[in-house]
Amino acid sequence: MAAIDSTTTYTPNPEVMTSRVGGELVLLHVESGVYFGIDPVGTVVWESLKLGQTPAQIIATIGAEYADVPPEMSEQVTGFLQDLLDREIIVPA
Repeated sequence: MAAIDSTTTYTPNPEVMTSRVGGELVLLHVESGVYFGIDPVGTVVWESLKLGQTPAQIIATIGAEYADVPPEMSEQVTGFLQDLLDREIIVPA
């Protein structure tokens, strides 16, 4: 798979269904059966993708929404997006 590009817009794969369970969002790729349970920060990432934000914009959004963002947050978000891309949960828009 291609690497995440901070200026490319990604979108949820149409084959992915979502459901809220407690404080988490569950993502299910219907065709492959792969699923993810994501925490509140992951949910911000997901909602930002749905709004058409690039990875760089998503990182800025998280930085604006949370007070104590660790220095490695950018790498963590990029790694999370890469995992979603590798598993075809998201696709380039």
